[in-house]
Amino acid sequence: MSTPFTIDTLINQLKNELDELDLTNMTANTVFLEINGWNSLYSLVLMAFISTEYGLDLPAEDIRNIRTVADLHKTITTATT
Repeated sequence: MSTPFTIDTLINQLKNELDELDLTNMTANTVFLEINGWNSLYSLVLMAFISTEYGLDLPAEDIRNIRTVADLHKTITTATT
């Protein structure tokens, strides 16, 4: 049986994937562009993570519309169910 895809699961995955950034206080409401040190490179890392982990090749436009961790969770959940 697989682990349910919760917001906490996603937060833990993001903390592992983006370990160069301080994501200690990351929550569902964390805005990616407000993370200290976030830049366009991390947007590309996020796109690659989504593609590798969930098999989703989201266009850059969709990535730009994902502001928060909760937005990302909803996008992945909607696309994979």
